[in-house]
Formats: sequence, C-alpha cells, structure tokens
Amino acid sequence: MEKNIWIIPAAILVLAVVLAVLIYLRSHRHGAFRSRSGLPKYWLTYLAAKITDIQQKDMEIGNHGDSFIFITDLHYNANDGNSAGAAEYILDRSSVSKVIIGGDICNGSSRGKSECIGQILNCRNAFRKINPYYLRGNHDNNTEISDRTPEKELPDSELYDLILKPIENRIVCNHEFHYYFDNEIRKIRYICLDTGHPDSYVLPDAQIIWMQNVIRKLDPGWTVVVLTHQYYDTDGTVDGNGNKILAGLNDVYDKTVATIACVICGHSHADRLEITPKGFPVICTTCDTRGGGDPGSKRIRFTHTEQAFDVYHIDTAARKIHVTRIGAGSDREATY
Repeated sequence: MEKNIWIIPAAILVLAVVLAVLIYLRSHRHGAFRSRSGLPKYWLTYLAAKITDIQQKDMEIGNHGDSFIFITDLHYNANDGNSAGAAEYILDRSSVSKVIIGGDICNGSSRGKSECIGQILNCRNAFRKINPYYLRGNHDNNTEISDRTPEKELPDSELYDLILKPIENRIVCNHEFHYYFDNEIRKIRYICLDTGHPDSYVLPDAQIIWMQNVIRKLDPGWTVVVLTHQYYDTDGTVDGNGNKILAGLNDVYDKTVATIACVICGHSHADRLEITPKGFPVICTTCDTRGGGDPGSKRIRFTHTEQAFDVYHIDTAARKIHVTRIGAGSDREATY
C-alpha cells in the first residue's frame, strides 16, 4: 500500500496540468478577442521591444502631425484575438491616441445575423477601453455567405447601432456609414468612406461628391487622410471603388487649399503601397487574421506573426508617413 502512495498525488498533478492546458487553449481559441490583460507572454515580450520604435516616431513628429492604429479584416472566426490587447498596450505607452478598424470584423455565418452580432459585440468588448472608429466591410452585413437569405442578413440600421452609434459624438455623419472626424489641434481631417453596401459594394457618385465637398471646405494648413475598406481587389488590381476614389481625389486635388496625405485601405489581405500621379500614396494593410491567406507574410500560431496591423505617424511638417508594423510584415514609409 505504501509503495503506491505516490499514485494519487501524481494523478492530481496530471489532472491539474491537463486542466491548465484546456483553460489556456479555450482562452486563446480562434474567434475570441482579448484585451491587454489577456495578452500571452510572447506578445508582451515582442511589444516591449517594439514600443521603442513607436515612441521614437512620437518624438520625431512632435506637435506637427498625428498618429493612430489601423487594423483591418479581423474576420472573427479565424482570428487569434490578440490585436485588441496589443493596441491597448501601445496606446498606454505612447502618444498614439486612437484606433481605426478598417472593416470586416465578421467572417460571415450561415447560422444567421445573431452570430454576426455576437462577433461584433465581442470585438467591441475587447476594444472597449479604446472605443475605436469603424469602417464597414463587405462581410459585416453577413451577406457574403453561400446560403444568403434576407433573414440571415444584418440590416444596416442594426449594424449602424452596433459600430457607429457608440461614436456618434466624435464623428460628423448623417446616420450613414460614411463620415469624417477631425483633429482640430493638428489640423488633420480623417474621411471614412463606405464601400460595404451589401447590394453593390461600390461607392455611389453622391459619396464621392460628399468627399470632395468636405475637402474643399478646409482652410489652408489642413491635411486630409482618406480611409476606405476597399480600394484594391483581392488580385491586387485597383477595383471599381479605387478607381472612383482616385478620380475624385485627382479632381479635387488642385481645387483645394488642403493637402491630401494618403489613402489607407484593407480588403485585399495583402500589403501594398503605390504612389498616385498626384504624388500621394495609397497604402494597403494586410488582414489581421492569421487565417486570411496573405501570401506575403508567414503566419505562425503562438508567435507575434499571428496578427498584423499598422501604427501610423503622419508628419505634416516633413510631409512624411511612417507605418510601423505590429505582427507579421515590415515597416513602411512614404512621402506626399
């Protein structure tokens, strides 16, 4: 009997280890966004090294510019869930003050809109201390599913209440998905376009006219940043939205006293940067989700490469844009 006395403690130890592993895997499963308190150690180690670069960029732009985080194409069900916590970590330790989510929080669900609502609420909860700005993506109305029916779609009114109503006091809009907001101290206007209308996914002409009007109204010394979910197609070509946005900006470029700094987009699940004929860049950020099929970056679970998003520093004095990559991928720079 005494020879076997070690069996019970050993069994308890094994059970405890198995339980700990199960709890860890459950808390780090796909489709669960986590705040900073849930960040695993490998992310904390990575961010501790990366934050120095971001703080240096803060010092370089000083009071002549602005900074923000741009995260896009989260695709809830295929996301490892650490971007909210990583963003919170950065905001707590730098001058970066806001997050813009570029669309496609949802990944689509044949179970119907209730699951899509749950995905958005989980995202909002994880980012609750940050309260981001949101763009609508083509997946967010739950229409990109093979068995699409009206009953499974998330109506515009309900989606608006989920992603834009909580920030209505910080944006200028007409209860629609396109809007703008300003950093009045640094004189930067952020124009957020809507390419996610489920019946077309193409910007109407009226929205291009609206964009041009809110640019023309600016006084000298202002800078414009345009954000959109779609600009490039998944094959890397400029799509119908991109062509309309570029034509609209080219048309207003010489008719405004403001400076157009850049267009920022997502959707195509790949990093891209090109300079337009007028000299401002179009910068595309790859998908945040590891399951997005980005051919340009290797994604490895349980490493920082499982996520990908960008920290932007707009230097209005040097007319330069610094893009610091968090996660898989590389830093980028452009002038305008």
